[in-house]
Amino acid sequence: EKYPDYFDGHYELGMVLLEQDITLPAIAELKVALHINPRHFATQFNLGVAYWKIKRYDQAKYHFRTALALEPKNSAILDLQKKIRF
Repeated sequence: EKYPDYFDGHYELGMVLLEQDITLPAIAELKVALHINPRHFATQFNLGVAYWKIKRYDQAKYHFRTALALEPKNSAILDLQKKIRF
């Protein structure tokens, strides 16, 4: 890696992988992005989505709760909270 601390690169690659259902590598990239910027709502939210896809529900809920704490008025996370109770 030429720029290991480049948040956007890790986040965007993680999202592309997640959209293509290449979930474990997506999680790895999103975790690197999260390490660089732990207060990034979308990274927390999408890590929750990724973990949910592989049935790691406790980890998913952790990231959803963290996303909710970061943006308590975000409609996407509030709607999801009603559906899956985290």
